[in-house]
Amino acid sequence: MVSSISRRHVLAVVAALALAGTGRAMAQNSPLNRYMATWNALAGGEVLGHREIAALVDDPAAMADGPVDLGRFSGARPHLDVLYDAIALQIHNVLDPQAKGLPAIEDRGQVFAWSWSYTGRAAILLWTVSGQERFRTLFVDAARRIMALRDDRTGRKDEVAGRVVKSWGAPWPVHGATKRITDVTVTGLVSLPIAVFANALPRNDPLADEFAAHIHDLSQGLWEFDHLFAVMKGGREGYYRSWLSPQTFEAQNHVHALAAAGTEIYRVTGDRKLMGRLELLWNGFRRVSIQDERGAAYWAYIPDPFSKRPATPEAFWKAAVTLEFPLACQRAGILVSEADMAAFARIYSENVLLSDETYNDLIGLRGPASTHRWDALPASAELESLLPFIHRGLWFATYEPSLKPRLTSLLRRFPHRFPNGLLASPFGLLARAALWAELP
Repeated sequence: MVSSISRRHVLAVVAALALAGTGRAMAQNSPLNRYMATWNALAGGEVLGHREIAALVDDPAAMADGPVDLGRFSGARPHLDVLYDAIALQIHNVLDPQAKGLPAIEDRGQVFAWSWSYTGRAAILLWTVSGQERFRTLFVDAARRIMALRDDRTGRKDEVAGRVVKSWGAPWPVHGATKRITDVTVTGLVSLPIAVFANALPRNDPLADEFAAHIHDLSQGLWEFDHLFAVMKGGREGYYRSWLSPQTFEAQNHVHALAAAGTEIYRVTGDRKLMGRLELLWNGFRRVSIQDERGAAYWAYIPDPFSKRPATPEAFWKAAVTLEFPLACQRAGILVSEADMAAFARIYSENVLLSDETYNDLIGLRGPASTHRWDALPASAELESLLPFIHRGLWFATYEPSLKPRLTSLLRRFPHRFPNGLLASPFGLLARAALWAELP
């Protein structure tokens, strides 16, 4: 068994597999390979012909005038063939039993959470906006395999719970030993794309019954962690306690991964019990959230409803997951208000994108320790792998219209900070899909 696999490990391995083309016999002249080769050639200062560049972007006419440098190429929307190849490659790799650097395929809960959750939704988004069936087929085939790998199908146990849990397990360090565990984060993130797809299907779709059955199975997984759920404040607020340290609360972004999946499942089922749970979680989140003098919301990584001290703000890459819940609520038309969404938007416009030259690691508390220049060397390899999550701000551009041009300009002005045009990053692919779809 791999000793443990965290988000950092997943992002590093998935990127390496994507760049190597591991597990897939891609022709050397495939759209993705040509895109990657072009990106690297431009990064090395080579001058390339317009014809070969134009074939790799969605709007060739935009490349017709003047020289094409790396920034101009990175800022352009990749051709759908490129995006399809990139998504298909990443999905193939995480489902490849022989993939190097990953646990056994039955133990890839963390891998599916930090890769499939985003690449799956990228496929859904590009299917819905382009109408191309290849994206739908890619998603459906992968979703079936991932559902078949859930622990209640494979019989694999959670070694801490001592039983089979309706989730996807993975190795994790537990008090000095590696054990196979399940948690709310993985349960939520892996379920989320499947639930989103179920909501995208018309009622008369040939797949509607199949995905209704998946929704039933996923809904059972939502309740697997009830022994950790605590209701407080006169029955109005709910929080999950940490499975590893039950005296503390589970991280906000972990809980919201589960809540986002629950919200998408509620859209299908209308289950009042589930709605009650979502209301408790939303009220708990509202209690521990703060609005600063700029009108931006922020909160701590670990919620503490009893704390009297100001919260140390969460990092923006963790907040990208925390915000899955309000985004799902907005799609469902429940709980979140327009004022809430505006406060979330201002996280990015005010506290993360500090200026055209600088950004903040945190969603609040702007200071020298958390402020970085875009033109500087990365503070760490880990931070560099997490930078694509800054594009979560795209989903809030309706409330802060400056966000879309500010975020897209980063790809043009600082392409080296987003290697390979975001195509080796799972969340980067979701961001690329959002840009292709011209969200909002």
